[in-house]
Amino acid sequence: MIELLVVIAIIAILAAMLLPALNRAKIRAVAAACMSDKKQLALAWMMYASDNNDHLAVNSDPHSPHTTGYPDGTYKPSWVAFYIDWLAQPYNTNVSYLIDDRYSLLGRYLGTSTKIFACPAADYASPPQRALGWSQRMRSVAMNGAIGEGYKYSFGGPPWYNPKKSSDFIIRGQAIAGLLPTSILTALMMPYYTSPHFP
Repeated sequence: MIELLVVIAIIAILAAMLLPALNRAKIRAVAAACMSDKKQLALAWMMYASDNNDHLAVNSDPHSPHTTGYPDGTYKPSWVAFYIDWLAQPYNTNVSYLIDDRYSLLGRYLGTSTKIFACPAADYASPPQRALGWSQRMRSVAMNGAIGEGYKYSFGGPPWYNPKKSSDFIIRGQAIAGLLPTSILTALMMPYYTSPHFP
């Protein structure tokens, strides 16, 4: 009996030592999957520009001009359609807005892969969404509002630099059009851009 207790105690000690390491490995795996997904999204964004004479994908803000969607008769496909929020609305789960050519300019470059739009760790849903049985929203990524053509939300302040071609990007005096996708993705998430040609 004592021997059995000793074996159980050893197993418990080993499990206690291994579980934190397994948890760290799982976190690293989720981070690697998220980075890989975003790299694919950045590649699709770059391929679109390459196929369209250097023009970036349209990046319309559906809240402009102060609406909850695109004004009737003015809809123009954007990189994705609509927006993400915590309401229990179909635009938070309708994957057509991500990959269907009627709504998304990047869809054709991504095939049917919708998972790249949401980080695996972004598994939260609001109470109204959970009440409908949702485990997460279809998308957790967004693009810098200053990038690309499209309807823009105005904050009433001075205008920001609005690159419309990949060659318009200037970071510390260097164009980033030829950099790796991970660098492009970092630039996409930057809050603003500076340019010697912009007042």
